[in-house]
Amino acid sequence: DDFWFDSLPFAVEGWFRFNTLVSSQTLFSQVEDSNNYWKFGFSNTQGLVFEAKQGGTQIAYVANGSTTGYTANQYVHVMFSRDENNGCRIFKGGSLVSPVVTVSNVFPNLSAPVEIGRQNLTDKQYFSGQLDEIRMSLNSYRANANFVPQTYTYSTDTNTTLLMHFNGSKDAITTYDSSLNRE
Repeated sequence: DDFWFDSLPFAVEGWFRFNTLVSSQTLFSQVEDSNNYWKFGFSNTQGLVFEAKQGGTQIAYVANGSTTGYTANQYVHVMFSRDENNGCRIFKGGSLVSPVVTVSNVFPNLSAPVEIGRQNLTDKQYFSGQLDEIRMSLNSYRANANFVPQTYTYSTDTNTTLLMHFNGSKDAITTYDSSLNRE
């Protein structure tokens, strides 16, 4: 339930450093099956894309629409945000890169884990690169206009449902959720 967006404002964001941009890659996902999921990632033809399906019907699709301006081996802040008026947007480096799309659908409460760096479908679309400061927020959209991405460690608040810092050594394989809302 911590990741059930329902009809609320929410945001998923983080800093990502893509090793390559020739293949599509998933950044965040929650996949119950091929008919019920949401995912946010990079498409090698559309740039950043957020998509959700419920019962096999697409209930949300927001895309940058272009791969222009993406650079491999360079960190970039990315965010998908839905505001209190159902306006959905994608930001790259703090700049709005998608049209504002109204998505008034209620998102399903999926019985699947949230995954970072892959989707649990036949085509896993693994993320290839490095990441930092992963945050998911519920009841908070974080941005609805251009902004300057925070370059220091994120702090948690009551709207943060997941917060992961990757401050370990290179190739470290452990991390933890430092949000206030974990059980």
